[in-house]
Amino acid sequence: MTDHPNLSPAINKAIANSEKAGGFWLKDLHEGQELKVQTRNTSYHVKLDPSRPGAFLIKGHTRYCPDWTEANIHGSTWGGSMLKMRFIGRGMHMDYSIVGEARQEQGLPFHAQVQDVYLVDPESGSRVQ
Repeated sequence: MTDHPNLSPAINKAIANSEKAGGFWLKDLHEGQELKVQTRNTSYHVKLDPSRPGAFLIKGHTRYCPDWTEANIHGSTWGGSMLKMRFIGRGMHMDYSIVGEARQEQGLPFHAQVQDVYLVDPESGSRVQ
């Protein structure tokens, strides 16, 4: 990867590291597929919301989304304010908000540090990719 001339060396390095670590572009998630996002504390599952084109459902957090819940998945950050939109990256922080949750109304998304992300079979829960 060629460094971007308008970004700092630290940001260019973070971008390069995210490309090496890998992740999943949400544009590549299709109806009927399910994504597992393993963080330090939680195993999330993400899928497209069939009733809202381009929107997502998420479950996994015992308090905020124990069952399938409407969510906005913004992308991933490196722990700061720079967002890699609609990408969930290993080693990055998934940035999402629960539709209707007070935190979203206040503009406060959730951040979860991603350890792994991959497709799973919706029936068995086993890893596909």
